[in-house]
Amino acid sequence: MTPTARGLAVLLCAAACSAHAQGDLLTSSALRLYGEGNQRSSDGPLAQANQLSPSIAPAQKWSAVAEADFAARWKALTAGVSLQSTKTESGTRNRFILDELFAGAEAARVHFSLGKKVASWDVGYSFRPNDLIQQEPRRVLFQHPLEGRPMVLAEHFGTDSAFTAVAYRHEPRADDKPAFALKENALAMRSYTHLGPADLYLYGQWGETTRATAGTSASWVATDSLELHGSYRKTGRYPAPVLDAAAALVASQSPYAFVQQRDRADQALLGFTWTAESKLSFIVEAIYDGTAPSDAFWSAWQSRTDALLAVAASPGPVPVTAVGGNLGWQATQLSANLLRRKNAFLRASWSHDRWQPAIDVLYSPVDRGAVATAALAWQGERIHIDVGGRAFLGPEKSLYAQTPVKRVVFLQLTAAF
Repeated sequence: MTPTARGLAVLLCAAACSAHAQGDLLTSSALRLYGEGNQRSSDGPLAQANQLSPSIAPAQKWSAVAEADFAARWKALTAGVSLQSTKTESGTRNRFILDELFAGAEAARVHFSLGKKVASWDVGYSFRPNDLIQQEPRRVLFQHPLEGRPMVLAEHFGTDSAFTAVAYRHEPRADDKPAFALKENALAMRSYTHLGPADLYLYGQWGETTRATAGTSASWVATDSLELHGSYRKTGRYPAPVLDAAAALVASQSPYAFVQQRDRADQALLGFTWTAESKLSFIVEAIYDGTAPSDAFWSAWQSRTDALLAVAASPGPVPVTAVGGNLGWQATQLSANLLRRKNAFLRASWSHDRWQPAIDVLYSPVDRGAVATAALAWQGERIHIDVGGRAFLGPEKSLYAQTPVKRVVFLQLTAAF
C-alpha cells in the first residue's frame, strides 16, 4: 500500500470517528481466524525435487491467519480496510490492505464513483469469464473481503436496465491468480437488461496491452426451483506459459516464460442451479477456458517431467540439485485455478436451521483429475464457522494428482460486529 493511500485511509478513519459522534456514520467490522493444515503430495515434480534437494521447497505443513476487517460509510465516502497477520513455519507476514476507498456522487440520474472500489461482474459460480475488472478468485477456502481497483465508475439505472462505464487501473495484487497479470489502464462497460424472468448482460473492454475483448451472459429463472445461466467471452491478448523448445533438458534457468498471446481465445460457461423445497441445492456447470494451457503444452510438460525423472534415477555427471531445480520449475506450472481448458463442476449443499453441509468437485475429463472439497458451515447470530477439507485426486499422470499439495484441512471462524 502506498503512503498516499495509507494517509487517505487514516484521514478517513479520523473523519469517521468525528462523524460517529454525530450519528451519521454506518460501520461494520469482523474478526476472522483461519487455520489450514497441508499434506504434501508424495508424487509429482515438486515431491521428486524435494527428494533430490530438500532445500528447494520445504513443506509448509500449516498456516494460520488472523484478520480484522473494518468498513465504514460516511456521507459520500466509503472505505474498507483489513489488518492481516499470517503465520507459517517459515515466519510471520503482516499486511495492511486498503480494500476500498472511494467517493460517490449523483448527477443527471448518473451515479459516479471515484477511488478504489470492488466491481464484480458475471453470473457463474465456479468460473466467470466476464469478471473483467475484479477478476475475483473462485472456489477459495479462506473467505475475506475483496480488494478493489483504482477506478472512475459511472452507472445509469433505468426501470429494467442499467449501463456501467469504468476507467480503471489493472495491476497484480498479492492474492491474484494468475500472479503474472499485466499492468495496464483499461476502459470497460457493462449493459444490463431485465426481460421477464431473464437477465441479459453485454460486456466490452479495451486495454492498453490486452486490446479489445467482448462478451455476454444471461441468467433465466425457469421455475421456482430451476435457474439456468451461461456466459461467453472472446478475449483480447492474454499471457500464457510457453516452453522454450531450444532449452536443454537440465537447464540453468527456467525454460518457461509467460508470453503475450496475440490470438484471441474463447471462454465459456453453461450451467444451472436447482433448489428443492427441502433447501437441498445443486449447481452444475460446464467450463471452457481457452486461456488455460493447451493439451499440447501439457503433453510437452509431462514428457519433460518424465525425462527429468529418468535422469534423476540414473547416475551420471549431472548434479542432482540441478535436476531438482528443473523439477521445481515444472511444479510452478501447476499453480493456476484451472489447469485444463475443459472442466466440469458440481456442487451440492443443504441448509437446515443454522447448518449448511456442502460438497463440490471440479473435474477435468481430459486426464480424469479432480479437486474435491467438503465443508460444513454453522451460522449464529454473529458467529460463522466453516470447517472442511480439500483433496487433489486423479490417476498418476493427471495434473491434479501431481500438484504439490495432496490434501488440505481448514477451519475458519468469523465474528461480525
